[in-house]
Amino acid sequence: MNNGLCSLSLLVLLIVGTQVAAQETAPLITKDSESTLIKRKSIVIVRKRSEKVETKGLKLGNFDFLPAVALTEYYDDNVFATDGDEKNDLITVVTPTFELKSDWQQHEFNLDAGVEAVRHVDLAAENTDNAWLNLNGQYDFSKRSHLLAGVSYMRDHEDRGSADSEAGENPTEFDDRSVDIGYSGSKGNHFFKFNLNTRRLDFHDVDSPSRTIDYDDRDRDEDVAGLRYLFRYAPKIAFYFDAVADRRDYRQTPDNEGNDRSSEGSRYAVGIEGVGTNKVGRVFVGRLNRDYQSPDFDKAEESDFGLQLRWKIYPTTNLLLRSRRSIEETTLDSSPGYLLQNNLLRLSIALSKERSLTFDLIAAEADYAAIERQDDYLNYGVAYSQQLLPNLEFGIDAHRAERDSSTTGEDYRINQVFFRVKAVL
Repeated sequence: MNNGLCSLSLLVLLIVGTQVAAQETAPLITKDSESTLIKRKSIVIVRKRSEKVETKGLKLGNFDFLPAVALTEYYDDNVFATDGDEKNDLITVVTPTFELKSDWQQHEFNLDAGVEAVRHVDLAAENTDNAWLNLNGQYDFSKRSHLLAGVSYMRDHEDRGSADSEAGENPTEFDDRSVDIGYSGSKGNHFFKFNLNTRRLDFHDVDSPSRTIDYDDRDRDEDVAGLRYLFRYAPKIAFYFDAVADRRDYRQTPDNEGNDRSSEGSRYAVGIEGVGTNKVGRVFVGRLNRDYQSPDFDKAEESDFGLQLRWKIYPTTNLLLRSRRSIEETTLDSSPGYLLQNNLLRLSIALSKERSLTFDLIAAEADYAAIERQDDYLNYGVAYSQQLLPNLEFGIDAHRAERDSSTTGEDYRINQVFFRVKAVL
């Protein structure tokens, strides 16, 4: 789940002629952000690392029903992500979930939902209860023409390491609602996709020892339209063009600091995608723009570039390399936002059919506009997973997260060790 503010990603991999490329498709409009890629909480382990468990689940007519429960125990040596006076704790996370997937020859319908109970041994004020519900479907006009739609709701909380979250007595909770509709089609060597997304974010106020922290000025509505055109130049080479326009409307203007943070933005990119022996990749260049309503905030105009490479180095070893940029939201006083550069390196090794090892390295830079602040992030870790039974997985993970900030007192160092069990019923 996405624990943070929305950014617009154009990193989409469409089918370019082989089965390997077909497995890399993704939505045109996604919601990646700083806290997605630099996230340190257990939710990454529970909802991402547990995807290895494979089972057909229960058959309900023309649907596959997959109920599951995950139990995670982990140690965190800096729960509040502070620069000094660190507090450590043991945390238990219980996550029951279910998925409902259609088993139709034509069209698709998918539903997944879950709740997550996070409980601390000592720091009970950090306990949270999260939940999510996602519905999405596809109506096939033909094999090459599809209508796409989805709706989602999420109750989540911000990481303590978020630069926008003040030191409340409890973690900052928020509600995230979104609706998507789109169309994808192809004719000959021409592929195109169009998406519309509307999103509503509501942040909850938090008590502190001296006052109630008012987060109403963070509430906003986001509307996004995205278009992609791809031309398959050769069976294993394709060129593409992406265009995204969006509007971000803050419901309280001005905010508590007197700023009008509403804005309109756009993103354009041209790129090339290709498939080689045991590898598939893409590179693109373009422009990022964001125009703020407040006359005190300068228009953001940045060059855009990125790449992604998936490489099967050996039959049992896969490499993922990814780099991308985005303009993110912030509510730090006097800053309209920041330019985020994210870089990811992942090495996955299949030790056997049941056992795997994954190494992650994430380096990111957040450069804030209009103020003298730059945050450098470095995350790295290793995850071991073993499928004990066809429907039972066990895992051990170790992670370290670092932030070096130009602002005094905003650095942190976090070490975590996770023990995980997930059963699909």
